[in-house]
Amino acid sequence: MLRLISLSEGTLPIIGEDGIYGDGMRKAVRQYQRLRALPETGEVDSLTRRYISDDYERIQTENAPPNMISPFPRLSGYRVSEGEVSDLVLIIQIMLSSLRLVYDSFGNIPLSGVYDTRTAAAIRIFRAKNLMPSESFVDTETWNRLARQYNFYVNRSQ
Repeated sequence: MLRLISLSEGTLPIIGEDGIYGDGMRKAVRQYQRLRALPETGEVDSLTRRYISDDYERIQTENAPPNMISPFPRLSGYRVSEGEVSDLVLIIQIMLSSLRLVYDSFGNIPLSGVYDTRTAAAIRIFRAKNLMPSESFVDTETWNRLARQYNFYVNRSQ
């Protein structure tokens, strides 16, 4: 844990992974204790251990990838189509709006959560350009392609 903290913060000497509590480790612990205003003993007592553990957890959380969501139902044959009003439709509209730069023929897609004629038209264009039948519904295959392209283009532009 102290090694990860030293690598992450850059305020401690980098400690080897040899499993030996030697002089280098004592020096790193002492410096850690000094930085955290703990008694500088060079030994990992329960208080120092708690601080190290808290810092380690904080760094792990900060560096963890974001949790993904899976809003598309895992129901065989499920389709989102014209007339539906839902958060899922809003997510589809957000992805289409972001991909509008790639598919310049989409036009403006209102973010309403209502699967309207503009959303249906954009899905028809998206499906046709992805060599899928030019239908206006979003099924699992359409969702997966849309999500994959959204992730690719959004992550590429950041």
